[in-house]
Amino acid sequence: MVDDEEGIRSVVESFLEGNFSVKTAEHADKAIEMIRQNNYNLIITDYQTRSSQDGLDVILEAAKKYGTLECRVILMTADPRAFFKALSDEVERPLQLFIKIKFRMLAKPFELEYLREMVDDVMKG
Repeated sequence: MVDDEEGIRSVVESFLEGNFSVKTAEHADKAIEMIRQNNYNLIITDYQTRSSQDGLDVILEAAKKYGTLECRVILMTADPRAFFKALSDEVERPLQLFIKIKFRMLAKPFELEYLREMVDDVMKG
């Protein structure tokens, strides 16, 4: 679970811990390092983190490691327009990727129950 806001990381971690083993990172650079060293069933990442890389980079790294058909991602963002602009700026890589991975977008702020439903949906199949 990747978010530069400690409060969000803490709340989401506490909420999901009863059903999942949760690891957190405060920015995309750390998350990418963790993905390279460990295996995860689901990655929940904020789009904008205070680092040299962002949530799109986290997703691309996960897809590279796990393969697109095994990659499960929930991308959180307070600014969906910034994310879609990033996609339009890099048409070739991301669009092909998002067709194949198990991907959902979660707009901030969000209700925790909605996050749980989204996690359940992504983890199915």
